Amino acid sequence: MPNRFDADLAAALQRRNVKLFNSLLSRHARFGEVERVQKAFDALCALRPPLKPNEYTYGILLNAYVRLADYSAGERCRQILSEMQGSGVPVSAVVYTTVIKGRVNALDMPSAWSHFEAMLSDPAAQPNLRTVNTMLRGCLYVGDGAGVDRLLETAARLGLEPDRATRDAAVRAAAAAFDSKRLRRALEAHASGGLASLSHAAAADGSLAAVRAFLESEGREAAAAAFSTAAVARFPPVAAAAAKVSWSALFPDASRAVKVEVGAGTGDWVALRAEADAATANWAALELRHDRACLIRAKGAMRGLRNLAVLAGDAHGILSGGLPLRSVAEVHVNFPQPPQSEGSERHLVNRAFLEAAHAILQPGGMPLAAPPSTKRPRGPPPIRLLASSRLLAQGAASAAARERGC
Repeated sequence: MPNRFDADLAAALQRRNVKLFNSLLSRHARFGEVERVQKAFDALCALRPPLKPNEYTYGILLNAYVRLADYSAGERCRQILSEMQGSGVPVSAVVYTTVIKGRVNALDMPSAWSHFEAMLSDPAAQPNLRTVNTMLRGCLYVGDGAGVDRLLETAARLGLEPDRATRDAAVRAAAAAFDSKRLRRALEAHASGGLASLSHAAAADGSLAAVRAFLESEGREAAAAAFSTAAVARFPPVAAAAAKVSWSALFPDASRAVKVEVGAGTGDWVALRAEADAATANWAALELRHDRACLIRAKGAMRGLRNLAVLAGDAHGILSGGLPLRSVAEVHVNFPQPPQSEGSERHLVNRAFLEAAHAILQPGGMPLAAPPSTKRPRGPPPIRLLASSRLLAQGAASAAARERGC
């Protein structure tokens, strides 16, 4: 018996109605079912005599791939844009912004900038404020302060009136740079819109009043130096090239045990752990987004923690090539977001991740651990999920085989 998708697809094919196809694509795109969306789109294009997809059809298809938020979707989005242009279907600012959103979510800012430049050169698809704000968000994710300035200048040139999101991005970029002069200018230019921006300079409470108090304090320059984001080690996609970490360069006492949290978010948990271990262990926080990495750095500096280092970039790349082998005592993954099937390779904790984690662990080191808190995410704690997974054993075995030269 055919399932509902097959039945709906058959009905759309029989009635040869683009609106029915759009409804079918939209329903499955909403749930991230890219394969079905692509299958229905291909069936529409294969109809004879032809039934032409319209702008909405292509928009739904693009949205489905954008939701993947990974690098592989970027090439497919470019292909779809090319198909639209080749078919004479208008590529509007909304369509471009949808594609840019996907590239931003994947932290693929070179592609996002490429699409943004294409919009600037197309009189019929000039960037709107939503486009600018999406690009601003991406610049914050990868720590591109110059990109933020460029976007604000472009918005002014296009006559786009900043909204709260625009103003927030401007202040956050200035705060992340820990440049008191730039931060003061940003506040003067953008805080009048009722902004209550997060600020790395006021990481304790995130209030605008605290930012202003910081700017008026006598020790602001010394504080800014302590907060310097130059101490954040950068890896792709935050940086163009991978770094190689030396614990002795990051910690005053590199003889202590090193513990790592992968996916540290805004750093609340790792900052508390580093504070508790201030006299006994060093902590390294790995976080994909540069803006969050800077916030972790600020929280550590505000607590005077010299045993907390921050690494910004993709965890797989950092673990597999950025950290010294056999140098880590513990690797913590507090929010692994377990996949529906333990064989999933699109997830953070997959076989490659476990192989890399095994390679950096000291003999007897702890591979993964749940946070020592009663407030855990729903479901089994990460250590239970992973200890029972075939991936853990496979990852360790594969890493060991490589070390033996097998």
